Amino acid sequence: MKIEDLTGKKVRIIVSLGDVTAPYEGILRSANKWITIETKKGKKLFNSDAVILIEEIGK
Repeated sequence: MKIEDLTGKKVRIIVSLGDVTAPYEGILRSANKWITIETKKGKKLFNSDAVILIEEIGK
């Protein structure tokens, strides 16, 4: 499954921020070089190279 197939779905994403990894949950809005998710606290933008894991939740 491609990341683009998860667009519009609720996802869990783990991102590497230097030596730290951070989990986020939200609705995947776009997926190309930049990954955009909409969380309860607003939109988050990540470089796709920093993404370690992305999975659909709430199937």
